[in-house]
Amino acid sequence: MGHYSIEQYNNYIDPIEEQWKLEARCTDTDTESWFVEKGEDYNVEILNKICGACPVKLPCLEYATKYRMSGYWAGTTGDDRKKLRSV
Repeated sequence: MGHYSIEQYNNYIDPIEEQWKLEARCTDTDTESWFVEKGEDYNVEILNKICGACPVKLPCLEYATKYRMSGYWAGTTGDDRKKLRSV
């Protein structure tokens, strides 16, 4: 299974499984902040403030890990989640 972009994930996800997204703190933010081009850096300070206070951080992390999402999810990068999967 490869990495899914934000545009692709709707084809793979059960809508019931996504109910947690309704409570996510990032819902009303600019999605460009959460997805950067290879070689660019995330604005970790701002993203961690949003993720740190989010009530659905665990389901977000589980989702991003399960579906190998690209981008910054639950305070983690794709590389962070790759390390978690290998443990």
